[in-house]
Amino acid sequence: MHKRAAPGTIVILASAHPSAGARICTYRRGWLWGSPDPGGDHCASTMQPIDTTHRSPNHEPRTRPIALVVLHATAGSLAGSLAWLCTPASKVSTHYLIAKSGHVYQLVDDDAVAWHAGRAEWHGETAINDISLGVELENANDGRDPYPAAQVAALTTLVRALFARYGPLALARHLDVARPVGRKSDPAGFPWESWRAAFAADPPIVGPATCTLEQAAALLLSVPHPGYTRMDISVIVGGYFDICARGGVDPCVVVAQMAHETGCLTSWWSQRPRRNPAGIGVTGREMATKPKAGTWQKQNNVWLEGCAFGGWVAEAIPAHVGRLLAYAVKPDAATPAQAALIETALAVRPLLAEYVGAAPTVGGLAGRWAVPGTTYRAAIVAIMERMRGL
Repeated sequence: MHKRAAPGTIVILASAHPSAGARICTYRRGWLWGSPDPGGDHCASTMQPIDTTHRSPNHEPRTRPIALVVLHATAGSLAGSLAWLCTPASKVSTHYLIAKSGHVYQLVDDDAVAWHAGRAEWHGETAINDISLGVELENANDGRDPYPAAQVAALTTLVRALFARYGPLALARHLDVARPVGRKSDPAGFPWESWRAAFAADPPIVGPATCTLEQAAALLLSVPHPGYTRMDISVIVGGYFDICARGGVDPCVVVAQMAHETGCLTSWWSQRPRRNPAGIGVTGREMATKPKAGTWQKQNNVWLEGCAFGGWVAEAIPAHVGRLLAYAVKPDAATPAQAALIETALAVRPLLAEYVGAAPTVGGLAGRWAVPGTTYRAAIVAIMERMRGL
């Protein structure tokens, strides 16, 4: 959800749950997710700079929502491509250009239509420029010139940021949409299938939101909740989005994991007074009498090992988000906000040293958070895909 702000800024609603109120995080134009923000705003703690020194006059006002990202290759040098795309006589442009080094240029603002697709069609839509963002990759487009890892990583970071800003978008290559078929070949040689599969199949834990707060709430509300009201769900989901923004974590990953672990908040462990969001400390051990060591909860006449939390927003969610951060982020790479969440979480339940920073993606949780976890990644990704369709 975003709204108009002063020129040069983009604002995103970071939380809107009743207990916290709405908090606005301001993202300066010219910054994207990826590395520390020198301004120190915790909402922008994982951002990287975009170069806006090259601006193209070749654009027009946007009147339709953004639905698609189209990838191109420059088929020329970086300097020559920047000059051509910013020359009025060329009558072509793009929103973004990513150098082989991973340096990102923005030539046209997202809220304007760039002239990048030419004659094109996508699922019956022919006004491709009107509904899309163009991303050029510096490359000779001969099928042999490689796309360096830094460039591909910058593309992934950019697209995830665009997903956070506009919701999930369709992805296509210029060769997919250009008409007649075969008119364009770019980006030739780009590892399209593997990049798309990696982008979708093993999402990173740290990153921008890849769904909306409303979609996450709709997922949890799609099953009956005898123990939680609609307002409870609103508070819980809002808490996740707020605390995940603080730690730079994708709340859609965290909510999907919680939904998987708790059956969309229907499991015994997730109910009051336990409020355990993701099997934290749950080992499967049972005792007839309460042991003196460890954390145990009583079910009927049996004591079960596992953690309980006094409140969702104050305790359970920070413990969940912080624990995921402990898996995903190396200690020397954590921001102050991330470090604080990790400290809170590990005070509840320590983590093996070899697991710290060992799982930057959902797939890395298999065999660590979940044992053996052979279907863990696929289950969480499937829930995320379902969530985005709501």
